[in-house]
Amino acid sequence: MKARRFFPNIPEEIFSLWLDDRIKANGWPPTTEIWRNVLRQKPIRFWKNLRWTKESLNLDITDFTPNSIELVRLIIDAAFKGYKNQISEYMGNESVKKLFHIMRYLQDHKQIPNPIILFRSGQLYELVDGCHRISALVHLRETTGVSYVLDGIVAWVGVWTPNLNRMGRTIK
Repeated sequence: MKARRFFPNIPEEIFSLWLDDRIKANGWPPTTEIWRNVLRQKPIRFWKNLRWTKESLNLDITDFTPNSIELVRLIIDAAFKGYKNQISEYMGNESVKKLFHIMRYLQDHKQIPNPIILFRSGQLYELVDGCHRISALVHLRETTGVSYVLDGIVAWVGVWTPNLNRMGRTIK
């Protein structure tokens, strides 16, 4: 696939979790406004220079960037408070269905389904994929008082590495 050759440093699992469905839905190359949102307003060069590791993280909502926190709040507001916002416009009723499915999974399994995808932004994390999973987690914690899982969340974490080559090595 062209996208995999375009982003040789992105692990296969990240493509499966995040990019494959979006490529099918929105086409390739990433030139539309939808792609700007998918890529979190970051240039292609940024994504080509991320070094990825799979980690188990202990997270709190305060560990996320303000943009990520706002997105989580927009998802919760659209799904559970019936607010009309960009999430309700973009996803419609699918967002609510998705959240209830995730919450049921969390209650049954005490973990989130699938790894989330993040990148480091200073000392904080920017959510790339997993916004509904984190939103469900936050909503359950806020409405039930039960923490569920914020400890040991499996995540792919990208760290920006200038001059990263196609083999994942830094060029000096």
